Amino acid sequence: LRRMSHRIRRLLPYLISLAFITPLIIFNNYIFPFIVPKIVVFRSLVLIITGCYGVLLVSNFKKYRPRFSFLTISILLFWLSFAISTFVGVDWYHSFWDNHERMLGLFTITHYVLLYLVASSVLETEREWNTVFRGALIGGALVMLIGVWQKFVDPQALLNNGSWRVSATLGNSIYYSGYGLFLMFLGGLQFFREQSKTWKYIALGVGLLGFFGIFLGGT
Repeated sequence: LRRMSHRIRRLLPYLISLAFITPLIIFNNYIFPFIVPKIVVFRSLVLIITGCYGVLLVSNFKKYRPRFSFLTISILLFWLSFAISTFVGVDWYHSFWDNHERMLGLFTITHYVLLYLVASSVLETEREWNTVFRGALIGGALVMLIGVWQKFVDPQALLNNGSWRVSATLGNSIYYSGYGLFLMFLGGLQFFREQSKTWKYIALGVGLLGFFGIFLGGT
């Protein structure tokens, strides 16, 4: 068990970083090709990550148990309020699952909370956090570049249908602009945090790409 937990411990930062690659996933044969495939893969990844975390807890509970910081308590209180409103609201079934166009019900939100709890409990070093953030930057840069392709090369690509407001692999220009805003701040943060000069300028480049992505999405 100790040898297995050591391997899992080394693997987890890479599994967590994969969660940030899911915005690239799209399958045309789905009714909602931009939303459902992403969330199915994301949920599956989170379940695998949570299972691996369970092994770590069994091997050394004291070391890997969740740390109850102010941020963690705030997130858990938010989740609790979400859960209460789900089951005392008008339609608990809809609140729990949501619909295929948004997929933001309690069931999905719980997966986000699980991912946070695992990451905040397992990732300890600057190097491990950088592994996760670099994965997020790479995935985000690819999404932004696909939007650039839709804008300046092929406006019909990925069901964009010639719209001047691009959506890349997200299927909605609002999501694209919002993602660009997230990448702008993440890129700026990593520019100051990174020790590697190469990754420092990659982060800056992705941050600028995210900034322009806000305008390409037109939102």
